[in-house]
Order: sequence, then structure tokens, then C-alpha cells
Amino acid sequence: MGAAGAPKNGAQVDSLCRTQGDALMAMEEEVKQRLGFLQLPDLVRAAEGHGSSSKLPESVRVLVDELQSKGGAAQVLQDMVQQQQQLRNATAEMLMQVRSS
Repeated sequence: MGAAGAPKNGAQVDSLCRTQGDALMAMEEEVKQRLGFLQLPDLVRAAEGHGSSSKLPESVRVLVDELQSKGGAAQVLQDMVQQQQQLRNATAEMLMQVRSS
């Protein structure tokens, strides 16, 4: 193998490195997603009031603790539904007033 074979081999090595690098990046993303799913059950249990939020990242723990201080996820959702119904009723009343004037 002479000097003519070196550029060809160099290109093959570069191609192989790029391919392997792309594969490693894809695997890294997959690992990050899987680790996120492992934390999800802890998050759900903490949000529902079953379990400790201490295993969660600090930023998430603060949000879960705030949610719990408001009565938990179910209570917050019920409050949101009630607020939405009140807004819908108020809007309907305003619309009727506008139509009657």
C-alpha cells in the first residue's frame, strides 16, 4: 500500500468516526429519555400525595410541594374546572346583556 491508499483510508476512518459518533449521540438521547421515565413514577406518586418528593430534582420538588399545599393534583384540577365553569357562566351572562341592549 502506497501513498495513494492513505487518503482513501483516511476518508474511511473519518466516515467510521462520524457514524460511530452519531450512534453514540443517539444512544445518549435514548438513555436520557429512559432515565426521565424512571423519574416519572416518583413524580406521579409525589403529585398524587403518595410518596416523598425528596427523590425529585429540586425544581420539580418545589412545584410538587406547591401542588400539595393546594390540596393535590385532583383538587387543583377541580378548582380549575370550577373556575372555567364560572367564567363560562359570566361570559354567557355578558353575551345575553349585549344582545338585549
